[in-house]
Amino acid sequence: MRKSYIIFVLLLVGLFGYGQRCDNKDLCDKDFFGDFDFRSQSNYTYVYTGDTLRVKVVIYSGQEYRIFTCAERKLKDTYFRIIYPEKRFRRVVKEVAQKYVPIYERDKEGNFVFDETGERIMTGTIFANDTVWGRELETSESVIYESNKAEIPYWEANIHKTRLIIIETIIPKGRKSASGCIQIMVGRRYKSANPFRR
Repeated sequence: MRKSYIIFVLLLVGLFGYGQRCDNKDLCDKDFFGDFDFRSQSNYTYVYTGDTLRVKVVIYSGQEYRIFTCAERKLKDTYFRIIYPEKRFRRVVKEVAQKYVPIYERDKEGNFVFDETGERIMTGTIFANDTVWGRELETSESVIYESNKAEIPYWEANIHKTRLIIIETIIPKGRKSASGCIQIMVGRRYKSANPFRR
């Protein structure tokens, strides 16, 4: 009796674990896929209402991309955004040091006057600021697509320059809390017939 009870509990745990595996579920409309290959960078996960997921993906030049997200019905208000992160360096003042600067004698043409040993003749000093400059990294983000505001339910683009993008998936809070699977689908296809280019 006890042995059959343990087997039943293990079977139940196994079924529950299998049910939570989001990569085994088909949540997306087949019409979204087209002839893109979704095998390399797509993600599957289990989420709760109120969650926000951010996935960084590198998109490569010479390829076309189609990106969309799918969620279980109980997470029906889920939407996603495509974000371009930007990095810029700006010039900043690191330090301002105050120091005495010597003043040297000059002739009528503005040239320095030298003594018999060949040294410039100092006539006094002035107090001046010496500015030390540095560079500071500044980051920003540009939202280029939002599925809840777009006419088509996926982002599609021809990529001319390899770059990093962020796929941000938002699962809004509803009247009732819920949880379930979402799929973040990243599809690509090569523009040329031969994907193996030198």
